[in-house]
Amino acid sequence: MTLGAVILAAGTGSRMREGTEAANKLLCRLGDETLLRRCCRTVESAGFEPIVVVLGHGAEVLRPEVAEGALIVVNERYAEGQSTSVARGIDELSASVEGAVFVPADQAGLDSGTLRRLADAFRASSSKSIAAPQWRERRGAPVLFGRRHFSALRDLEGDAGGRQILSELEGEVAWVSLDDELPLLDADTPSALRDVARRLGCDFSLSGPTV
Repeated sequence: MTLGAVILAAGTGSRMREGTEAANKLLCRLGDETLLRRCCRTVESAGFEPIVVVLGHGAEVLRPEVAEGALIVVNERYAEGQSTSVARGIDELSASVEGAVFVPADQAGLDSGTLRRLADAFRASSSKSIAAPQWRERRGAPVLFGRRHFSALRDLEGDAGGRQILSELEGEVAWVSLDDELPLLDADTPSALRDVARRLGCDFSLSGPTV
């Protein structure tokens, strides 16, 4: 079963810029990697193929941080919300994929093991067409959608992700219980990135060129 991945990396990251000189959150660093490079490595090591990286804001500055072998596409409509990046990524997936995981590039605590567990849950169930993670009562991204849902994902508008589809199709979801909330955390503010770095036991940096 061929499963692709769409990395969502087109947003402006405005919350990260508040009170700091960091202009693009995906150029912030955990250890010696930018958030975008770390995300690409994590998805690649989990075995998803193809990998589509959707850029938008600051695309040219971010290009060097995309893993070799990933397909880069630019969403010129990124200001209209995340839904446009989801649709742009789906349009570039090959017809052979039976599903795809949609990964926000700022989930700095995400690990390849979590992604593999989503893929395993999706493949193991003949009655579930979506796989999503949860920690206790908290649910979030990344989410793996079967191809049958691609049309509905394309129809989303504004800043909506797949949450609406998840709520409407609860019976279609294979929930993967996590041992920790770290893989679900967004590093979208300086304090959030600091918290993820502390949990991972690594250094972090808010530096990055202005874009």
